[in-house]
Amino acid sequence: MELRVRAERPMSGELRALYDAVGWSAYTDVPGQLERAIQGSSLVLTARDGAGRLVGLARTVSDGTTIVYVQDVLVAPAAQGQGVGGALLDEVLRRAADIRQVVLLTDAEPLQRAFYEAHGLVETQDVRPAQLRSFVRLASPAPTPAWVVRHAGVEDAEGIARVHATSWRETYGRFVDDPDTHPWFDVDRRIAMWRTELARGAFPTVVVTDQTGVVGFAAVQTVTEPDAVRPEELTMLYVLARAHGTGAGQTLLDAALGDRPASLWVAADNPRAHAFYRRNGFVADGTTSSFGPIATTVRLVR
Repeated sequence: MELRVRAERPMSGELRALYDAVGWSAYTDVPGQLERAIQGSSLVLTARDGAGRLVGLARTVSDGTTIVYVQDVLVAPAAQGQGVGGALLDEVLRRAADIRQVVLLTDAEPLQRAFYEAHGLVETQDVRPAQLRSFVRLASPAPTPAWVVRHAGVEDAEGIARVHATSWRETYGRFVDDPDTHPWFDVDRRIAMWRTELARGAFPTVVVTDQTGVVGFAAVQTVTEPDAVRPEELTMLYVLARAHGTGAGQTLLDAALGDRPASLWVAADNPRAHAFYRRNGFVADGTTSSFGPIATTVRLVR
């Protein structure tokens, strides 16, 4: 793999796409937080492939003399296992050769330990001759929202339709010239559709609500065609952007589908969705299509 590692601060769009692709939504859920973190870093290294695409990033915080803290080392899923993370870490260590301490925190996974030990780092408990201790204080996570998950009724048609249209605008508005006039983003049309579908009971639909009303919904449909790749299809799962990263999407998926085999379609250019479904066992089967203003969709299965 052709690779170029250099110090730079990427553009916000490609930066967020990379963090979303690896599922690090804690950085991207709060508007502006990731951009502020990047600007406040002492060093930001990027790894780009031969086409100039951002495939990896590492960043540090340092006083420049006695300590450097490695905050992030991340690699796009499609580029993992090709030496990208190692190249980034090696460059961090090369630039920190004269600094007394290089420290980091990471997940307690065997592969993580093997990766960092292969590049000369050791866990504090293994430092010799004098053992070290490490201490950390983590901010308490935000309280879990008081979600209510239930089956949808006709009375939910307007709430579902507004989430449907708003989510499309938030996610796919960039695919059209004017979302305000494009029919795929029209709320009234979707209200009428949802009233009809819910009255017919065409497919099971669940909603997740908070004190403001419906914030997300999911629908699953049985597939009866003889050439169906799976017995069920997750036809829709949408959550308002303000509820991203709160567990609402996972709550919906669990309620609507559980761990049953299924297929679904997702926009090729939607890294957040790909990361979410990958965590839930879905993989692309190589089939592509298109849908409305979305030029390319890919089918995922599990």
